[in-house]
Amino acid sequence: MKYAFTKSETLTVGGKSLPELIAAEPFKSVVNGLRIGHVKPTVPVLLTHSVTDDVVPSKQGRQLGRDWCKLGADVWFTFTPKITPTHIGGAIASYPAVFAFLEARFVSGRAFSNCGWF
Repeated sequence: MKYAFTKSETLTVGGKSLPELIAAEPFKSVVNGLRIGHVKPTVPVLLTHSVTDDVVPSKQGRQLGRDWCKLGADVWFTFTPKITPTHIGGAIASYPAVFAFLEARFVSGRAFSNCGWF
């Protein structure tokens, strides 16, 4: 907690903030190369998301799935209902989908995809 709420520009030699540094080369290329969704996953992916996620907006999860589908990945995407609010509630509510996905992978080796549906 010693550095909580510390402005990043006070921590750099040139006085630039972290967002300023990331927006310029050489960091810009490195960070862009690490952005999730730009590279096709090499294994099937399950994405679950709470429509009322209070940490990561559900539209970001949906977009990630779409991006991976465009790259030709096998993606199974599911939303948890509104009755399971928040980030943690959505995670807990997704357990049945997670177990079904894993069981299908271990038992049959099959990968299911619902690309185009979401």
